[in-house]
Parts: sequence; structure tokens; C-alpha cells
Amino acid sequence: MKPTIDDGECLVVAPADAKSIAVADVVFCRTPRGLAAHRVLRVETRADGARRFTTCGDAALETDRPVDAADVRGRVVSVERDGGAIDLAVWGGVLGRLTFLAALELGRAVRRFRARDWIVAAVSARSSG
Repeated sequence: MKPTIDDGECLVVAPADAKSIAVADVVFCRTPRGLAAHRVLRVETRADGARRFTTCGDAALETDRPVDAADVRGRVVSVERDGGAIDLAVWGGVLGRLTFLAALELGRAVRRFRARDWIVAAVSARSSG
């Protein structure tokens, strides 16, 4: 979740009803790979009314598998850093949340592009050498 959350930092997690979780919130949830604190990119409501969340770490290139509401343990409200608490609330309402996610996705797209160029260069160097 860098740069928002560094490895080893203490998180403050508040209980959250699945209906109150919105796009751009950071949730603490159970995943097939263990517990994770990741940002919500998409909220889906299934036909039976159950909610599912597509999440992704801020530094990750790809999204996670969707997480059922039952696997969400709470919303990460702050992170303790340098003796203080940093609030993780996204300001600006819906527009602020969408702008924030657009900026994250732009950064993700740039990192994917750079990774692709690095892979192409590595493959070219191997085939020519």
C-alpha cells in the first residue's frame, strides 16, 4: 500500500457496515493470501443484495480478486507514523474519491508501461546475446 501505508506500520481499523464502505476507502479484509489492507476500487451489489468489493494495493499493478462483505473486518481510518496518526479519509465527496482513484490508476498505468518496456528490453537482450 505504499506510499499510503508502509510495511510494519500500525493501522487503526474501525468497524464498518458493508453498506457504508465506498470507493476509495481502505478496508482491512481476509483474502486467500491472508489479511490485507487494500483500497476499494469497485463496489458491486449482487442479485441477493450481498456486496462485493474489488480492491487493490496502491502500489500494485493489478487488482485483487473480489472480496465478499463477510470477509471485510473494518475500514482503515488512520495509520500511526512518526508518533502521530495520519487520517486516511478521502475528502471532496464523490468527485474527490473519483479524482483520487483516477490519479492512482494513472500512476499504475505508468508503472505498467515502464514494466512492459523493461521486459521487452530484457527479452531483446537475451535473444541478441
